[in-house]
Amino acid sequence: MPLCYAIGGMLNTPPGAIKGNGAPSASFRGDLGQQYFDFSTTPPTEYVFNGQTWTIGGASPATTTTFGTVELSTLAQLQGGTAAAGAVVPLANDVFTFVNGIVLAGAAIAQTAVTGITNLATDAQAVAGTATVPGVTALAVQPSNLAAVFAAPPATGGTTPAAAVFTTLGATTVTFTAGGTWASGGTAISIGADATTDTINIGTGAAARIIHIGDSTQANLVTIGSATGAAALTLKAGTVLQAQIHWSSPVVLVRQRFNLQTLKQLVQLLQELG
Repeated sequence: MPLCYAIGGMLNTPPGAIKGNGAPSASFRGDLGQQYFDFSTTPPTEYVFNGQTWTIGGASPATTTTFGTVELSTLAQLQGGTAAAGAVVPLANDVFTFVNGIVLAGAAIAQTAVTGITNLATDAQAVAGTATVPGVTALAVQPSNLAAVFAAPPATGGTTPAAAVFTTLGATTVTFTAGGTWASGGTAISIGADATTDTINIGTGAAARIIHIGDSTQANLVTIGSATGAAALTLKAGTVLQAQIHWSSPVVLVRQRFNLQTLKQLVQLLQELG
């Protein structure tokens, strides 16, 4: 280290900075703390002699156990693994970009036996039941698709039907294949209440049935016919008819077995009793 005259004697003075073109060689030794500037880079790179080696910026390169300086890699170096050996680290944004690229490009497509990434189905795909292509696409139904699916649902229960409970059921065609109970629950039940002329059939199957209408211990009011139109009542009995007619007051029981030729007699009898 240079000496200089000063009041009181000789003093050590720091050496001046050295200018060069290229990094200082390992054999070049400077004074402790001396600076060296490499002008082959822009801006010039600073080196400081620590008594043994020249370190960039006055700090030793970082290691896994010691603090120090590092060099930042480029995204291309991160993606290709081509960064120089030593204390070279990537930028946080480059890591984000790299990881997202790996996840999307390298992840497996989800399958029934493979965990992987999926695509969210559109309403149209959910309604159509669009099938996924194994290894190519994997569609996943999301909660927001459910309203569209229930608004235009596929056939339900065609393979193994089960019970269902509804508060209000609207349908164009209903076919019941087993018995059941239809309670009114305080609301009138209307069958054929529209203005069309369709036939309404009750008990028209091939087997003989017992059909009850208003058959209870209560004072039911049963109305058959038309309020204003010319109603007609057709009574079919094959070749033999058994009629059992009840009036509540006075109680009259008329049981008459007859053939079709005596139908007029029954009509006259009903008129007399009426």
